Amino acid sequence: GLKAVKTDDGNYTINKLTDVYLDGTGGNDSNSGADSSNAVLTLEHALKLVAENGVIYICGEVELTSSLTVSDVTIKRAEGYGGRLLETQGVRNGETPVDLTLRNVVIDGNRDVVITTDVGELLTVGRGSTVRLEAGTELKNNYTTAVYVNQASGDQPRGSLIIDGGKIAGNGTADGFVIENPDGEDWIYGSSGGGIYNSGYVEMISGEISGNTAEAGGGIHNNARGEILLSGGVIKDNTSLYNGGGIKTVSDSVTLDGASIINNKAKNGYG
Repeated sequence: GLKAVKTDDGNYTINKLTDVYLDGTGGNDSNSGADSSNAVLTLEHALKLVAENGVIYICGEVELTSSLTVSDVTIKRAEGYGGRLLETQGVRNGETPVDLTLRNVVIDGNRDVVITTDVGELLTVGRGSTVRLEAGTELKNNYTTAVYVNQASGDQPRGSLIIDGGKIAGNGTADGFVIENPDGEDWIYGSSGGGIYNSGYVEMISGEISGNTAEAGGGIHNNARGEILLSGGVIKDNTSLYNGGGIKTVSDSVTLDGASIINNKAKNGYG
């Protein structure tokens, strides 16, 4: 999708794209990536096309099928697309789980444009996969849960999310409590776990989970199969309609060993 351009001094340079479109279900890596109708298929190819300080717009769910370290890029939900953005391949039918490390990466749900109650996560961690959110990484502005961590099933191991300098902020229901049904009949409460919905394993070494909102578990919802270890970082300024402004847990497998949990609130129930 890139072309060599001759410069005034007779040399050639490659002009990369400010905006690259990525569609993991309908794209093709032989496409230019210049717009949604010419989207590429894989994140690896999109990374080759995008310019420094450019943006990769996802317009179709992307499943990562090989382990990858991504750095110094912005990934954003394309206007008009409401599905999940990224999922790491997990153990299913004999597949090998893949790992993902994000360094100085922004993943933006584009909630100012994509406003719907039926929207997918920014990232799903597959069974057996490990995702690391390192320094400078921020997952933000999604209209529902930012990260879903998969549970174990039979002999298939759980997914793992490691936060080591990363930030998950500003995800979940827009006004902090409810959004109105477009039909004008009822009120719809946001999903559980504005920042993270955990069915697997979450560990925070350093970093921040802040400003997220949900029906329950504004920062994190930890279900009956989930395990959390908080050895550093901060969980702050998250809000829920019911219990668990910062964390709501159904499991008793939550260990606090150095993290700060401050200024979270629940409209009805405990913060």
